[in-house]
Amino acid sequence: MNLLLRAIADAGSDDPEAVRQALGAITDFEGVTGKLGYAPGEQIPRKAVSLLEITEGQPRFVEQIVPAEIPAP
Repeated sequence: MNLLLRAIADAGSDDPEAVRQALGAITDFEGVTGKLGYAPGEQIPRKAVSLLEITEGQPRFVEQIVPAEIPAP
Protein backbone atom coordinates (compact mmCIF):
# COMPACT_ATOMS: atom_id res chain seq x y z
CA MET A 1 0.00 0.00 0.00
CA ASN A 2 2.75 2.46 0.92
CA LEU A 3 4.51 1.76 -2.38
CA LEU A 4 1.36 2.79 -4.23
CA LEU A 5 0.99 5.90 -2.07
CA ARG A 6 4.58 6.86 -2.85
CA ALA A 7 3.99 6.37 -6.57
CA ILE A 8 0.90 8.59 -6.42
CA ALA A 9 2.88 11.24 -4.54
CA ASP A 10 5.79 10.99 -6.98
CA ALA A 11 3.39 11.23 -9.94
CA GLY A 12 1.60 14.19 -8.41
CA SER A 13 -1.63 12.58 -9.61
CA ASP A 14 -3.76 9.48 -9.24
CA ASP A 15 -4.01 9.10 -13.02
CA PRO A 16 -3.34 5.37 -13.69
CA GLU A 17 -0.76 5.98 -16.43
CA ALA A 18 1.10 8.56 -14.35
CA VAL A 19 1.11 6.21 -11.35
CA ARG A 20 2.37 3.31 -13.51
CA GLN A 21 5.24 5.44 -14.76
CA ALA A 22 6.04 6.62 -11.24
CA LEU A 23 6.07 3.01 -9.97
CA GLY A 24 8.57 2.10 -12.66
CA ALA A 25 10.86 4.93 -11.56
CA ILE A 26 11.06 3.81 -7.92
CA THR A 27 14.42 2.19 -7.21
CA ASP A 28 14.78 2.45 -3.44
CA PHE A 29 11.50 1.79 -1.63
CA GLU A 30 11.98 0.47 1.91
CA GLY A 31 9.01 -1.84 2.52
CA VAL A 32 8.02 -4.00 5.47
CA THR A 33 9.98 -6.98 4.12
CA GLY A 34 12.96 -5.02 2.81
CA LYS A 35 14.03 -2.79 -0.03
CA LEU A 36 12.54 -3.07 -3.49
CA GLY A 37 12.62 -1.15 -6.72
CA TYR A 38 12.35 -1.42 -10.46
CA ALA A 39 15.11 -1.55 -13.06
CA PRO A 40 14.86 1.18 -15.69
CA GLY A 41 12.37 0.23 -18.40
CA GLU A 42 11.17 -2.91 -16.61
CA GLN A 43 8.00 -3.69 -14.71
CA ILE A 44 9.45 -6.55 -12.69
CA PRO A 45 10.19 -5.53 -9.10
CA ARG A 46 13.74 -6.07 -7.89
CA LYS A 47 13.17 -7.60 -4.49
CA ALA A 48 15.48 -9.96 -2.70
CA VAL A 49 14.07 -13.38 -1.84
CA SER A 50 15.58 -15.39 0.98
CA LEU A 51 15.70 -19.15 0.51
CA LEU A 52 15.69 -21.30 3.62
CA GLU A 53 15.96 -25.04 4.06
CA ILE A 54 14.32 -26.75 7.01
CA THR A 55 15.92 -30.00 8.14
CA GLU A 56 14.69 -31.81 11.24
CA GLY A 57 12.71 -28.71 12.19
CA GLN A 58 15.71 -26.38 12.03
CA PRO A 59 15.82 -23.56 9.47
CA ARG A 60 19.07 -22.93 7.61
CA PHE A 61 19.71 -19.94 5.38
CA VAL A 62 20.60 -21.12 1.85
CA GLU A 63 20.92 -17.94 -0.19
CA GLN A 64 19.36 -14.62 -1.03
CA ILE A 65 18.60 -13.82 -4.66
CA VAL A 66 16.93 -11.10 -6.68
CA PRO A 67 14.92 -12.77 -9.46
CA ALA A 68 15.68 -11.50 -12.96
CA GLU A 69 12.21 -12.45 -14.17
CA ILE A 70 8.92 -13.63 -12.82
CA PRO A 71 8.02 -17.06 -14.23
CA ALA A 72 4.57 -17.69 -15.64
CA PRO A 73 2.21 -19.45 -13.22
